[in-house]
Amino acid sequence: NTQGASGGNVTISGGTGTVTLSQANSFTGAVTVTGQTINVTGAQTATGSGSFELDATRNVALSANMTTATGSILVKGNVTSWTTPFTSTTPGFGSTTGNFVGVSIGAGVTVSAAGGDIAIAGKGGNTGIDQHGVSMAASSAVSSTGAGTINIVGFGGASASNGGVAGTGGAHTGIYLNGAAAGTFADISSVNGSITLTGNGGGTTATSDNNGGIALQYAKVRATGNGAVTLTGAAGIGASRGVVLFHTSTQVSSSGVNVSITGTGGGSAYETHGFVRRGIDIYDGASVLSIGAGNILINGSVGGTVNGLVFRVTASTVVGASHTGNTTLRANDLVNSATTLTLSRQAGGGTITFLTDTDSTTIGVNGGAGTLGITSAILNAVSGFLNQTIGSSTQTGAITTGTGTLARNTTLLAGGAGGAINVGSTALAGYTLTFDSANAQTQSGAITGTGTVALAGGGNTTLTNGGNSFTGLTIDKDGTLANVDVSTTGALSLGTSTMGTGTLTLLGAGFSQTGGLTQDAAGGAVSISAGSLTATLGQANSISGDLTGTGGVVTVSGAQSLTRAGSQTVSFTAATGNVLVQSNITKTGTGGANISVTAPETAWFDNAGINSGGGNITIWGNAPGG
Repeated sequence: NTQGASGGNVTISGGTGTVTLSQANSFTGAVTVTGQTINVTGAQTATGSGSFELDATRNVALSANMTTATGSILVKGNVTSWTTPFTSTTPGFGSTTGNFVGVSIGAGVTVSAAGGDIAIAGKGGNTGIDQHGVSMAASSAVSSTGAGTINIVGFGGASASNGGVAGTGGAHTGIYLNGAAAGTFADISSVNGSITLTGNGGGTTATSDNNGGIALQYAKVRATGNGAVTLTGAAGIGASRGVVLFHTSTQVSSSGVNVSITGTGGGSAYETHGFVRRGIDIYDGASVLSIGAGNILINGSVGGTVNGLVFRVTASTVVGASHTGNTTLRANDLVNSATTLTLSRQAGGGTITFLTDTDSTTIGVNGGAGTLGITSAILNAVSGFLNQTIGSSTQTGAITTGTGTLARNTTLLAGGAGGAINVGSTALAGYTLTFDSANAQTQSGAITGTGTVALAGGGNTTLTNGGNSFTGLTIDKDGTLANVDVSTTGALSLGTSTMGTGTLTLLGAGFSQTGGLTQDAAGGAVSISAGSLTATLGQANSISGDLTGTGGVVTVSGAQSLTRAGSQTVSFTAATGNVLVQSNITKTGTGGANISVTAPETAWFDNAGINSGGGNITIWGNAPGG
């Protein structure tokens, strides 16, 4: 049947019976089809602004193509309400009984809108296995070729039957895409519209299993233009997984916008058929890609879960060489048993972040103690990223690292109340290691090599291991009460730094500055020692605490402003050589400063002076001429 160019709306109602569209039809108006079961076995086409809405109280089976031009496509099976179907991920599902899939898209069938939106929602039946919410078979496709969005929501049926043989697609899965083989993958694609998949597993008894939220087997979900891709899967009853990506050709990707995958595993410990409770399970060659500047988030969530995020069996790939955005892996437990794991991006920028799903979960890095284990194998799988962050600003669980060598700038972040950091033997290898925590920042092994140690957050820092040999240091502690105590056998070089009201103690085999030091108004004592070598205060410093500078030779070549509102004590003492003052030492705060300069040889003042603001000045030199 063919409708005229200016055809009106078409309504087809089967009441409580079955509607079968068995012939090829072409419409120009809005087509609404209702019934208990809707079967589409003939191709359905809508031209112009024509649209389709299929609403079955039981199930919809698409065995032939359905296409529109600028019009939308809405398909509902066992759904009682869906107020805003093209944006909402929470339709009201029905409770129709029987053995069925809510919405099934058969082998080789295409559902396509050239400019309109597509929304599909379905809930499976309650009898037998494979009571999926929405399923797609081999070589099937759902596609938006313009700016239209794709929104698919599926709920597995409330059946007590088991999934059977381990490795099958699922018993009662929310959304199940099964392409059967690499050359016949099931495909969901858009160009510039977003893709959103939301799946909830079904089941009714603790002795059922494999009731996953979303399962992709030989399947692709991809936005080829500027569309974001979001997958959210929650496991149902029994041993079930939130999101499963498995087998070669399975791919979730976006060409320029964000990719987000969140899976909540759970259910009972019934794992008779080999199914394990996991948040996200990526294996056998599956990949998650961002081709461009979009960010990637993979969040394996808790909920009675044995493993939050798993990479296993053969190769697993996240991102890719053309990715230029950031990547975040979030889970309370991360397992990697894949023969090859690739976590990559285009070289020269970006940050990869590993964090917990629950803030109180501890993190262990490179063999350090912790529930979330970030092993050396996982870190070695990372390439292209310039930076990596471990933890978060709300992390309260401790972060502990074992022995390792940095391969990129690394931030250890435990910013929540009680969050602490302890670092084992670490070779900087030219990179920056940042401690940022609300609690203690300590070490159990030496920090060595060229590179920089950066200190931030409100936690006290004690880095005094006798094997320390690093040279670069920066401090960002303004507004905190933190004390900092750092010593190294290297020639310590302090970059631009800030301190709050805590004390600062620095010891190196030599001391210099590449940036100034600024304390808050009521800062603690500052002690700088270069051992038997030269201590050079070579930058303009703003000091509110008492200041002590010692070394074999001491040089003050940057202006020293003494800012406390009240008395201060300042001393520069050379152990074996001269004290050379080349910039002014000035009390700028109220009250006087007692200032002493002591040298066993000569105390030199080279076009510089001391203004103590009324305090005492003591200058002592032992060489001829003082």
